[in-house]
Amino acid sequence: MFGALSRFVLFLPLVARSSPHERTGVVGLQIISAIHRRFPTSFTPKAVTSLSAALAAPSRTSLASLPPEQREKEDSARVARQRPILRVCSELALVGIIKDAPDRSGGEWIMKVLKELVRSIVP
Repeated sequence: MFGALSRFVLFLPLVARSSPHERTGVVGLQIISAIHRRFPTSFTPKAVTSLSAALAAPSRTSLASLPPEQREKEDSARVARQRPILRVCSELALVGIIKDAPDRSGGEWIMKVLKELVRSIVP
């Protein structure tokens, strides 16, 4: 059972960005929430790690090595990939599934992720 959960966690970023429809996103959040309630210690930490990795900012050295046109295309593609994942993470943070620590809110986690993303864009 836990092997299947591990494989599901690996596909969370793909599932989060696969459908532009509002209703499908809500159903996905309900599924993640239900799995979180059933397996809070085995599923949730891996899910947060997977979603964090999907929202990670690219390294500045890799972006600096690209020509300006290619860097702009890469930034546009990354933003298009990360936008729905950020939406899912924001909603999970608002309901308390994603947190930095037990005594901190999910909003702080989202703000930290946003700061890192903005910092990667601003030279």
